[in-house]
Amino acid sequence: MDIGINIGYIRKQRGNENPRDIIECAKILKNSGYKFIDFGVEDFVQADNWENTLTEIKNSLDETGLIVEQTHAPFVWKKYDSEEQYKELMMRSFKASKILNANNIVIHADKYVPDEKGFSFDNALNTIYDFYAPYVDYAVKNGVGVAIENLFDGKKAKDDKDRTRFSSFIEEQIAIIDKYNDPLVTACWDTGHGNVSYGYDESIEAMKQLGSRLTATHIHDNYYQSDLHCPIFLGNTRWEKLMQTLREINYKGKFTLELVYGSIPDELMEKYLTLYRETAEFVINNY
Repeated sequence: MDIGINIGYIRKQRGNENPRDIIECAKILKNSGYKFIDFGVEDFVQADNWENTLTEIKNSLDETGLIVEQTHAPFVWKKYDSEEQYKELMMRSFKASKILNANNIVIHADKYVPDEKGFSFDNALNTIYDFYAPYVDYAVKNGVGVAIENLFDGKKAKDDKDRTRFSSFIEEQIAIIDKYNDPLVTACWDTGHGNVSYGYDESIEAMKQLGSRLTATHIHDNYYQSDLHCPIFLGNTRWEKLMQTLREINYKGKFTLELVYGSIPDELMEKYLTLYRETAEFVINNY
């Protein structure tokens, strides 16, 4: 199982408001022994000359030797000024994924607001399916996979009266994937999100239900069922059980690490990233 990492977490610098240049980030990751990356495209697709910029980035990544395994679409849809703006950025993100030659674009399938009657599984499923259908159609026609990520509800509630966010439970994630009914529409399992929604043992049982649908991961740890993005072994995730389950379902995707933004000093960055890669290798090789 190959290891990947989200390059976006390297861009933000401790004590410096200016982000690192993306190619500098790539060189840091290369020096730390990484080959595969998860590339968040949100910042880049908002620029006027975004297609040329991403083409140049792809060429530079090729020279560095890094491969974009997956991208991530904009996900906090409520922060944008209008739905049209969000829709435009979503389509650009899917086109960017093609430019970067990503196997998957990871999305949060939660573009839904409960009405006065509260959360409805059926209404949410149909609303979200319709919203993302044009982007899924573009991806399928262009050979880009769409990996729908498991999320968590802000209130951690299974009761519909407290629910707001679709895809927080496995039945919802599976339902939206299967509704598209295409082999290129699959799942991304976020270990931290799963722990928040289910707890540490139940989350692995939930992940197991994805079976062959699972093609991508976001790997990090936590405790107190909070989305803390801790490194492996610094939370309560049952790593032995998680790895055994990934093998049981014959998972073929990457083991893609996530971090906390801007927490590591520059002087330690490469050493830290090397240790984190070695930690992931230990988990993969021993569990």
